[in-house]
Amino acid sequence: MIRCTALCTAGALAALLLAAPSAMRVTAAQEFDFDFDKPAPPKLTGIELGVQVYRPELGNCQLCHGWNGNGGRQFEDLAGRTYDPGPPLTESTMTREEMIEIIACGKLGTSIMPQYLENAWKPEHPCWGKTAAEVPDGERAGLWGAPLYLDEIEAVVLWIQTAYQGKQMSLEHCLLYFGPESRGCDTLRK
Repeated sequence: MIRCTALCTAGALAALLLAAPSAMRVTAAQEFDFDFDKPAPPKLTGIELGVQVYRPELGNCQLCHGWNGNGGRQFEDLAGRTYDPGPPLTESTMTREEMIEIIACGKLGTSIMPQYLENAWKPEHPCWGKTAAEVPDGERAGLWGAPLYLDEIEAVVLWIQTAYQGKQMSLEHCLLYFGPESRGCDTLRK
């Protein structure tokens, strides 16, 4: 997954406009209805960011832990390797710090928790007090898809502890996950 900032988007637009005839430049800008004086949309934070990370768009946590935190299903990757589902987050007793560590660094065991922080196991972010130089490759989980930023990991931990840990899915959290127009939460409506 490629992450593009406003600068990247502005650069692509500038290249497009410079390549177009000058008469088309104003038309293209008007067609896209850009307001360069308008502030950028607010960056997602907290629960909203945590939901996005948990969903398939970023971290895809729901693949192993289930959309409702009750645990996922066993699945097979494209190479035919079978993976056990992740444990139910509803039964987790981990602290915030423990969750951040396991998401950032990953963990091998009966069910694999992949590493999500790109610089995990490096001197700037040792895992369980160790760096990659101290732990052989075969004893560390690898990166899964696009790495997450530390603020995204902290946000998904906030979501997990708010919506799942020690709880069953509520209508409020279901609507945050699926959106207010979704029928996915109908069974929780009274």
